[in-house]
Amino acid sequence: MLSSKRGKVWYIAYQTDIKLPTGKYKQKWQSCPGMTFKEAQALLRDIENRRDRGEPVGMADQLMTDYLRDWLTSVKMTVAPTTYREYQNAVERHLIHGLGTHILAKLTPATIQKLYVKLAESLAPKTVKNIHCVLHRALEQAMRWKLRVNNPAALVDPPKTERSEIRIAEPQQLRMILRALHGREWYLPTLIALATGMRRGEVLALQWRDFDEDGMVLIVRRALACPGQ
Repeated sequence: MLSSKRGKVWYIAYQTDIKLPTGKYKQKWQSCPGMTFKEAQALLRDIENRRDRGEPVGMADQLMTDYLRDWLTSVKMTVAPTTYREYQNAVERHLIHGLGTHILAKLTPATIQKLYVKLAESLAPKTVKNIHCVLHRALEQAMRWKLRVNNPAALVDPPKTERSEIRIAEPQQLRMILRALHGREWYLPTLIALATGMRRGEVLALQWRDFDEDGMVLIVRRALACPGQ
């Protein structure tokens, strides 16, 4: 039974059930953010008792803090920069704060539901639903990595969101916008966006080779990562 403190965080170390090629069992250090020394020791005793009963205590005993950050690292190269920033924001600002001290293998739908109720006190339903989507994806990966047998987020209903009515500008309003921008650097990008419905990142990524002069067609081949889009 080992424990040490680094800064303000306690760490515990224990022998897992993972057998190494040498015949010895792998030792694991685990952070306990937000826990006191006694709480960290209680967690260590619980892990060792479960291991002695024959229950798996390998990587599945990760705290949600450690797992979510590992997951973020794994998806960074597979999603667009804007998508990654949204994942990172949901994890660092909300999920770690609300679920970080829970053990991945023991996370329950009830715990997740309580978090959503608390988040809904200060966040819009759409924002809570987006956080739910991030958690759901992260826990799906935990299943693929054999760290969980199910996805507790799949058993929780996120807040309902109402569809906001889309307001479409009248032709007269569009003409006023173009007149106001005439002669300025944003006139052409705005005109292209209004005429084609292209997104901001797509418009800003256009190059002359994307314009088919014979067919009078603009071809979308790429998009810039724009904050807030």
